[in-house]
Amino acid sequence: MESKKELAIEVRIKKEYNKLKRLYKNIGKEKMSLVDGLIQNAAFMKITLDELQIEINENGVTEEYVHGKNQNGVKQSSAIQAYNATIKNYTATIKQLDSLPCSQGDKDDLNDF
Repeated sequence: MESKKELAIEVRIKKEYNKLKRLYKNIGKEKMSLVDGLIQNAAFMKITLDELQIEINENGVTEEYVHGKNQNGVKQSSAIQAYNATIKNYTATIKQLDSLPCSQGDKDDLNDF
């Protein structure tokens, strides 16, 4: 059974997906079937980035580690590592979506986004 937080995240992903899908509604059905996966991934990554930002704000960008008796220190947090990797992928995905040929009206909507 899913928790309330997981359901809330799924709802937010669906909203983001619908928002992105509306931006690319005029690309045609054939291309939309090819692009739909990118839109789903972009929506997922956007909400994941939002969640990671919350975690980073709460816990900071570093965390302590202990490896054995005498080996300990501070390292970059796993949340910031995940954030950095996800933001790169999200940016690449949005660039790929933004490079799709679409009508001028849609291009204006994307630039406003």
